[in-house]
Amino acid sequence: MPTRHLTVADRTVLERATFENVNRVSERFTLEDVRSRREFSHYFDAWPGGSDFGLAEVDSEGRILGVAWLTFFDEGEPGYGFVSVDVPELSVWVDGEFRGRGIGADLIRSVIREAQTRHLESLSLSVEEGNPARGLYERLGFRHAGPGFDEGTLLLPLP
Repeated sequence: MPTRHLTVADRTVLERATFENVNRVSERFTLEDVRSRREFSHYFDAWPGGSDFGLAEVDSEGRILGVAWLTFFDEGEPGYGFVSVDVPELSVWVDGEFRGRGIGADLIRSVIREAQTRHLESLSLSVEEGNPARGLYERLGFRHAGPGFDEGTLLLPLP
């Protein structure tokens, strides 16, 4: 499947992805919650900012099947997987109809390759207990960020 870079025009996709991600394990938040609560909306409303980037996997008709994007957060407004201002947080979403086909893994590998070309030292992410994607993240090399971090905060050092 073809992959393309995300643009400002994809913010609505990132909004949907964020909404579905925060409700992945159980439905707790409405779309209005995601739009109005800064802890969620900062994953998409000002994206991309600074060095943020991301990719979309699309079908032959251009329909987005999944996305993976990196966001640099600051200490005053951290993301759930915040480690430091120099470590962008990875967010991944695959349309439910297309899960289990390797799209998420392909997107993550592509983002990792691009992050390496941009000389990033590591990536972080947050994964909720019970989210089956944790196994994928661990297979791709993500590990617990260490002492002082929530159990769901994972880190991937880049070579």
